[in-house]
Amino acid sequence: QHVLLNNVVEGNEAGIVLLGTQNGTVRGNRATSNSRAGLHVEGTAGYQIVENEVGENGAGVFLHKSSTNEILKNRVCGNGRTDFYVYDSTNGGSGNTCDQPGAWNDQGTEGCSRSCSAQPGVTVYIPLIMKN
Repeated sequence: QHVLLNNVVEGNEAGIVLLGTQNGTVRGNRATSNSRAGLHVEGTAGYQIVENEVGENGAGVFLHKSSTNEILKNRVCGNGRTDFYVYDSTNGGSGNTCDQPGAWNDQGTEGCSRSCSAQPGVTVYIPLIMKN
């Protein structure tokens, strides 16, 4: 099983590329400011792609002719053309954050489970000032 864990890939033509490989994990990586896709997955099956940050790339996650990959809890925001580009692929996932899902749908929802503008876990308290 292949493992890509806690890397930073930025300022390249392509970010992280999985091409024709099977069974592995891509977790905790950051792919930013790449001119093409931040995460390019093509001809790949059986990967868990979990808790990665993919932002400010030409495109976010590019899924092409790939299947049975689990895309879970990734933050895919602020990419140029789209956050998810899905072509001829059947993958599943949930808990992802994006604003431009393209043809991507998290399990049980249309698009991603969360919006990039939402900040989960943050509670804002506004003080109430009372005057007599």
